Amino acid sequence: MISVRYMNEDDIDGVLTVEKESFSTPWTEKLFFDEVKNPRTVYFVCEDETGEIIGYGGMWHVVDEGQITNIAVRKNQRGRGVGSKLLESLIAWAKE
Repeated sequence: MISVRYMNEDDIDGVLTVEKESFSTPWTEKLFFDEVKNPRTVYFVCEDETGEIIGYGGMWHVVDEGQITNIAVRKNQRGRGVGSKLLESLIAWAKE
């Protein structure tokens, strides 16, 4: 079963693995650390049955708008609905 939860600092190593697999110019550890600490952002991670981070998604919230920064999924987990779950979580958060 795939679960979605809020991202925290302890997740950054797992998120970096997803990031490096997904983008030719990946964000750095510092950028993710700063994003997690930023009160105007929200990030979610998706975990598989073993607790491994298999995807993440984030959004900036400015005034009354949200801008999705990234949604990324490990290559071997694509096609399982992970990205959709992350997007749904971001949308639900924005509607709160």
